Amino acid sequence: MVMPCQNRRLMISLTHLVNIVAKELISTIAVVPRLCDILSPETVKQSSVANDRSDCSALTKRHRSFYSTISNDEDMLKIVVQIMNGMSLAATELQRHLGYWERYKTLWEMDKEAYIRRYAKANRSLKHYDDDVTKYRNQQTKIEHEDISHVVNFVQLDCALLKEQLISHCQQWRRNLLGLLNKNASQGLEYLHNLFADNTRTLCATPSDLNELSDKLRILLDFRSNSQVIETKILPIEEM
Repeated sequence: MVMPCQNRRLMISLTHLVNIVAKELISTIAVVPRLCDILSPETVKQSSVANDRSDCSALTKRHRSFYSTISNDEDMLKIVVQIMNGMSLAATELQRHLGYWERYKTLWEMDKEAYIRRYAKANRSLKHYDDDVTKYRNQQTKIEHEDISHVVNFVQLDCALLKEQLISHCQQWRRNLLGLLNKNASQGLEYLHNLFADNTRTLCATPSDLNELSDKLRILLDFRSNSQVIETKILPIEEM
């Protein structure tokens, strides 16, 4: 499973959304007319706004629409630029925070199956197994104590799903290691069981001649001479 810690897509979507909202906020006043556009010449005269139709026409030409005025206002443009700068700063802070989780990237970057195959061929000791299982258990505990959410300027990061995935990776690593350990113990136990069963069956059978008796004595002597080797195979299985 690949879990890249990236916020590029998030910030692109968020920046696009902010741009759309900014444009739509300004565009809402596009339908708001100026008074001289809706007042008749008579009304204009009564309200002392203009003396005749030509005055109203001149007033209309002299004043731009609210939308044109506000959308090109210097202060408004400064606000939009400030918002975009805030987005850029937030993107940098977000990437820095997400980089914090890179400390756990070996959990998802390393191929678990390939690693376990190499681990099995290396014939690791029980202490090595115990150290690795403990390492992933401690990592899981550390991840569980990480903060679920983090606020960067106006963006709140919810890391609950990320934590859940990382904990799942820790559990998978432990299951794979313990599964390999169980497999080795099972194979070792099966080998010893077959060894004892085969030798017991051979030695308990009545020899038919001297040659067969000699073979049985040789098997018994070999078995006794290898008793210490056999005991060294039993001890790890008991500890497993």
